[in-house]
Amino acid sequence: MVITRMVAKRKMRNIIYKYGLPISIYIFLFFSVFSYVNANYGEGTYGSNLYSVTATTNSVTGTTKAFRDKFLAEQQAKRLALQQSSTVTSGSVSINRTLKLKMTGNDVKDLQVYLNTHGYIVSTTGAGSLGKETNYFGLKTKQAVIKFQKANELKADGIAGPKTLAKIK
Repeated sequence: MVITRMVAKRKMRNIIYKYGLPISIYIFLFFSVFSYVNANYGEGTYGSNLYSVTATTNSVTGTTKAFRDKFLAEQQAKRLALQQSSTVTSGSVSINRTLKLKMTGNDVKDLQVYLNTHGYIVSTTGAGSLGKETNYFGLKTKQAVIKFQKANELKADGIAGPKTLAKIK
């Protein structure tokens, strides 16, 4: 039994030595081709995030560009509808306290609505996205506040304090 096990090990080792490199090359080629295909055709073929606003480039063409354009048009329509129907537009934001990370309240939701409807998107999908604003001041809200602060030449600390709120009102 010991002899057959040693023989089997030796045969297996010889097979690995004989075919190991070609197998490695085939695996490498497979993943290289897969990466190329995914990079060039991935968004339409392999189910990548078709609706990512941050990953858009000017070189995107074809079906992916159509999906992106449709999504951006839908977002713009939602933004305009919210601006018209919401009480949270420029001049009517009722936030009376400094807002920062991990705070909750209706004023946080008002801040998110304002940011989303004025081009400082909190989130593109899910909680915090346009029409789905929450009462929680999380990291995405902080990032949107920082974008707003940078655009308005304020200290970009992610805290909606008096100076930031004065620009919003």
